[in-house]
Order: sequence, then structure tokens, then C-alpha cells
Amino acid sequence: MQNTEKPNIKEIVCEHILNNPAVVVDSVDVSMVLDRLNVDSLEKLSLAMDFEELFDIEISDEQVESFTTIDDMIAHIKQALAAESSIEDLADLEQDRKRTRLNSS
Repeated sequence: MQNTEKPNIKEIVCEHILNNPAVVVDSVDVSMVLDRLNVDSLEKLSLAMDFEELFDIEISDEQVESFTTIDDMIAHIKQALAAESSIEDLADLEQDRKRTRLNSS
């Protein structure tokens, strides 16, 4: 039986880092320091652009520069996705309020 679960953020980030040509290790752990994996600032930017596209989020250059470990990247992606969900929830709530007002008029 095949595993039909979608990969989680950690798996996606780790897989992208492992597939980066600059990285020359067989496996990664979220605590690993990016510099020690041969991920320099240009590689960080490249990875960040991939993650922006994959997750439909924004990552500023300043944020990219602050990434020290793989976990830093994962934490930022999770935070950006949570913020986006919160904004969508607020927009849905506002739409519901408008419908309620129209229906009660």
C-alpha cells in the first residue's frame, strides 16, 4: 500500500537542500548549519526563491540572510503560511459579516 500523505514542510525543505548541487552530504538534519553544508548566500537566495514559489509566500532578502540553519528556513515558511491562513480567515469572517448585514436588512 502506498503512502498517500503529502510531504510536510520539513521534508520538502530538506529534499530541496539535498538536491542542491552545492550540498555534498547524503542526508540532512534540521539542526544543520547552512554554511557547513556549503550553502552560501547565493544558494540561500536560490532556495528561498524556490520556497516562495512552492509555498506561495514572500521571503525578504533580509530574512534569507538571517537563516543560519535548515530549521530557520522551516520556521519562517511555517510562520508565513500561518500568517497567510490568518489573513484568509479574517477575510472570510468579514465576508460572512457583510452577508449577515445584507440578509438582516
